[in-house]
Amino acid sequence: VFGALNIYAEAPDAFSPEEVDLLTELADDLAFGIVTLRTRAERVKAEEGIRILNADLERRVIERTTELETANMIKDKLLVREQTVTKELERAREREAEVSFRIQKTLLLDQPPIDVSGLRVAALTIPSQRIDGDFYVFLRHRNECLDVIVGDVMGKGVPAALVGAATKSYFLKALSHLMAFSRNGKLPEPKEIVMLSHAEVVRQLIELESFVTLSYARLDVMRRQLDLVDCGHTGIVQVHGKTGDCEILHGENLPLGVREDEIYDQITVPFELGDLFFFYSDGITEARNDAGELFGIDRLIECIRTNSQLEPGAFIQAIRSAVFTFSGTDRLADDLTSVAVRVESREAPLAREEVEIRSDLKELCQVREFVSSFCHGVPGAPVSQESICSLELAANEAASNIMKHAYHGRTDRWIHMEGEAYPSHILIRLYHLGDSFDPSGLPPPVLDGSQESGFGAYIISKSTDDVRYYRDERGMNCITLVKARKLIARKEIQLDGSSCRPDR
Repeated sequence: VFGALNIYAEAPDAFSPEEVDLLTELADDLAFGIVTLRTRAERVKAEEGIRILNADLERRVIERTTELETANMIKDKLLVREQTVTKELERAREREAEVSFRIQKTLLLDQPPIDVSGLRVAALTIPSQRIDGDFYVFLRHRNECLDVIVGDVMGKGVPAALVGAATKSYFLKALSHLMAFSRNGKLPEPKEIVMLSHAEVVRQLIELESFVTLSYARLDVMRRQLDLVDCGHTGIVQVHGKTGDCEILHGENLPLGVREDEIYDQITVPFELGDLFFFYSDGITEARNDAGELFGIDRLIECIRTNSQLEPGAFIQAIRSAVFTFSGTDRLADDLTSVAVRVESREAPLAREEVEIRSDLKELCQVREFVSSFCHGVPGAPVSQESICSLELAANEAASNIMKHAYHGRTDRWIHMEGEAYPSHILIRLYHLGDSFDPSGLPPPVLDGSQESGFGAYIISKSTDDVRYYRDERGMNCITLVKARKLIARKEIQLDGSSCRPDR
């Protein structure tokens, strides 16, 4: 058995024996067709293998004959081989650069959070050399605070990226230590986290003759205030939603790694509904055009004013487009990094539940039951059955992937699940301490029946309106599934060119 055809009806005993026989025959026909297609594919593959072997044998004969010819022909062949090796080296460098870029995305760049009520976040980085030392970190706290760290390591390339990754890890370690020794679970202030991180990394940075500029900002949605520790960075642009005025927030601290006894202070700034905060690297203001003119802070402020009403994602793309249009090139001299945070009306959760399960495939039924029970218990307008089924499927696949791949089949681990319901959407989070997962490295799924695995992430993405894979402030891996409560358009999944649109 390699598949099942499931057909449902609302009424009991809806199918007659004749219909059952007909459907059984249909399933047998499908099975026969699929087996035939697979057999045909295997035959084509075998024929292609024979053709390749024959071609390879013929190539070897030609090469051997060529080696016995005159010295000039041997010389020409050696030249061709040299050119081939050169191309292979170029392709190897390209693959290395691609791997480096993927490493940067994994180690240095967090995914912007989608589940911080009252804030909408977008981020973008464009390295000047495929990999750089720019990094940003998002730390979501349970008291509705969001920490945004944007840093820039002196220099470029792999060395700068390694320093950036180390610096980021020190901040996570400092937060973890301070939380462990905090009284009554009080959240440590940004200046305390920066001080401890700097104490851990300053000597290494001095020995490496490097330093890190950095902005550490905490946005407190409840108190409507921003706490900022500016470590020699470019500052933050605050756009006031009511007036449209732009204000640059600066601190007086030195970068990390400049002086061992540096005392880091923080400033506190109030904000209001509709305000926009823009974090950026000097790769934006120091971009040059053909005449050597800098993009500059004045041009940046004007661009921010013009586009400040856009959504954060569109806003940072507008800034990027303006910088590249100004410079007249697709490759900047320095790294371009930007983060935009918009303050929005805060949605209070209607309901919240959590459960902890073992990493055993037998527990998947509990995963589905938790999602179903939580969705049915949400007050207000009922959640559509289609949305519930989609979330059940996505959570089932996510939990299954954690059990099989993150925990490598071990059944003595645990998965913590949380459900939160808002007027506009429902969140399901799955926390675990297994291996992290990067969906960007996955190839697209093969839907011709030749591959039996690799569909989990695809199914999850098609069953939800948004999904995020990230590591939270406690160092735990998290998968966040988002489903809108009002389904705007029914999703369709294409299977072998045909369209499947289930109604239930």
